[in-house]
Amino acid sequence: IALADLAINAPARARYLIDAADLLLGEGEDDRLGSRESREHRAADLLDRAITSDPDNILAASKLSNVRVSLGQAERLIDTFRAALGRAKDVEAIIALGSEIAKVARDELRDLVIAIDAMRFVQKHAPDHVPSLLTLSELCIAQRAWPEATETLEHIAPRGREAPPRLTALFALASIYEKILGRPEDAEGALRRALTVDEANPRAIRALIHHLAAKAQHPDTDAQKKLAARLEIAALLERLANVEKDKTAKCDILLELADQRVQLKDLGLA
Repeated sequence: IALADLAINAPARARYLIDAADLLLGEGEDDRLGSRESREHRAADLLDRAITSDPDNILAASKLSNVRVSLGQAERLIDTFRAALGRAKDVEAIIALGSEIAKVARDELRDLVIAIDAMRFVQKHAPDHVPSLLTLSELCIAQRAWPEATETLEHIAPRGREAPPRLTALFALASIYEKILGRPEDAEGALRRALTVDEANPRAIRALIHHLAAKAQHPDTDAQKKLAARLEIAALLERLANVEKDKTAKCDILLELADQRVQLKDLGLA
């Protein structure tokens, strides 16, 4: 602590304070350091000083979060992190601080407004960070803020090198468009985009089959569109059968495909 007080460089001061907090949080018992609870309180104060000194220090933020939450001091933690978030310069630190504020606000305080505000701040500084965008979209869905949820999910859908987060966004979009907003065409579009991301994705194929089946049965759908939907369902069932690994499920799919072919009077393929 004395070294921290003497340090001129902010990151160095933060490191000394973290080291002192680690000594207090050590597993060993030492009566000279006080009770476990008093040591945790003192460690939290040291880590608070470390974050104040160096708001880009992700290690200090992580340790402080663990201690404050264990002490039941979620509000105090958020106050510290929000102040640090406004001063942080490093993008990774901004992501870490904002994400932790959102997590604690949602899980400990049940305050979605604080959580969403934190992730909006992260989005402003890291607009293409997909995990943060997914968190923001989840919070908006929980808050039933549908316009922002769909906007965020649409932002995720074309981004990222990995398929899973893009598929997650597209499946969520399809669900919101169909079940919440009553926009079946947009729901279908989201499912089709999911298949462009992964053409062999069983979930996407099944979801599109389900959507087309509902479309074919809708009384407002004209005969030509119903036929087109049924033809595509048959093609999708064939594709699904090719990717399904479970033998029982594959058998059920092939039976359904045969039934579709019969309904289409395509007995040669049935």
